[in-house]
Amino acid sequence: MGVPRRKAQTPPQSPRQNPQASSPRPQIELDRSDDEVYSSTTAVVRSVMTMSKEITVNKQAEYLDLVKSVGTELRNQLASVDKVILTLPSESHNDIEMAHKVLSSDMNELITAMKQAHKYSRTTLSDEARKGMLKAAHALAMDAKHLLDAVDAGRIMLISVQQVT
Repeated sequence: MGVPRRKAQTPPQSPRQNPQASSPRPQIELDRSDDEVYSSTTAVVRSVMTMSKEITVNKQAEYLDLVKSVGTELRNQLASVDKVILTLPSESHNDIEMAHKVLSSDMNELITAMKQAHKYSRTTLSDEARKGMLKAAHALAMDAKHLLDAVDAGRIMLISVQQVT
């Protein structure tokens, strides 16, 4: 004889989980033409993608150039954000500044991971060190996108304020 089965009960959905209970946020199309923050963010992501592809086939001597490329693109992104931050509402500045700090930390982690990969390049730990670089680079790319999202949130806030007045 088998064990009697009970029907699984689904818990009641909270208003947060119920997509019908919350109204969808209005979508605002942002013009990406001549958007330096957007183009510099995509350049950061592209440089990380290039690094991810190249790191598995290149010798450790070329790691420095790959990390420099990511760093250069990140510096360009941060400079483009610095240009537009003063045009955004002050309420958005804190989120943007926090994302900025996280990216600086991410770059430091990538440099540290590169040093580890260089240090262990001729040992059995070389694969793990390379994975550490890839992990740090991936985190940096994701946080670069989060910085763009924070800037876009400020832009949307600005558009909303302008539409009300």
